[in-house]
Amino acid sequence: MSDEITPQAKPIATTGEPEWFPPAQDDSITTHPPEPASGIRRIFFGDDGLRAGWALLLWFTFISMIGRGVSAMVRLLLNGHVAPHTNPEWLTLSMSTISFFVVAAAALVVSRIERRPWATYGIGSLRGRAGELGMGLLWGFVALSLLVGALHATGYLTFGGFNLHGGANIILWAILFALSFLMTGFFEEFAFRGFPQFTLTRGIAGILRSAGLEDRAKAVSFWITAILLAILFGAVHAGNPGEGRIGLIAAGLIGFLFAFSLWRTGSLWWAIGFHAAWDWAESYFYGTSDSGLVLPHRLLITQPQGNPLYSGGTIGPEGSIFIVVIIAIVAAIIALTLKPRPGSPSTEQ
Repeated sequence: MSDEITPQAKPIATTGEPEWFPPAQDDSITTHPPEPASGIRRIFFGDDGLRAGWALLLWFTFISMIGRGVSAMVRLLLNGHVAPHTNPEWLTLSMSTISFFVVAAAALVVSRIERRPWATYGIGSLRGRAGELGMGLLWGFVALSLLVGALHATGYLTFGGFNLHGGANIILWAILFALSFLMTGFFEEFAFRGFPQFTLTRGIAGILRSAGLEDRAKAVSFWITAILLAILFGAVHAGNPGEGRIGLIAAGLIGFLFAFSLWRTGSLWWAIGFHAAWDWAESYFYGTSDSGLVLPHRLLITQPQGNPLYSGGTIGPEGSIFIVVIIAIVAAIIALTLKPRPGSPSTEQ
């Protein structure tokens, strides 16, 4: 197989050769071979298509343009009915959905310019991937439950009964937040481990090949990109009110684990499921603080106790030193349950 990153992802069934970030095998995709770059065209295009730097610049430009347009439409539709600086819970789902739409639509435009299938960036057809999504949901809930259980068993977290009452009320908010955190998973995974992971890896691989590191260029560039984006993922959480140092480190490490799942499967479905279930269990089901935020319509009432280093304090379970153990367990879960899938970055090496 070529050492260069393939400019188009093709269905495995039709090529007989695994590709990085392939769509599902039943997807029908028309591919266009890149035109040879020469002269001034070399400034914008390389051997594998549009240069990564230009692709990222276009992505950010389209995010800005589409975001401004969507924001103007939302303001027009709301017509001042929502006061500034408020964040009603009913807006949580819509904001997550809008955010994902903006970054995904921007990537779709760039994919047309690059002549790549949009599925190349990690979210293809769910057919054949439903098991990955389902296992991600399961392990996300289990991992957060283990953390909460450890805090409770050691006396650093206490339960105070139900915050919500009435079956209909409980189901309503459970569904609303399930959808909300699912869209949060889509948005954050695509924004940090979708388009930028693929594009930065492609760019760094080109630099490494130019430096003579041909054999392992793709693998090394994947992990360099994963580390950089994990650091960024942790850093952006500093904007959350009430976030702490351990919480920021944990966010970065979890982001790196999500890249590990992408390495093994070639898709974001497992990470999306885990991300959504973790947030849902933490914020709604157990009702703990998440980066200092507590949902008014959470299911259970919990209260941290004792030293914040162990309890997490107002930060929530993610601020507890116990999360280091949970992260190690999740790494083992990924290694043991996610076997390298044909078409994933791990099987290309």
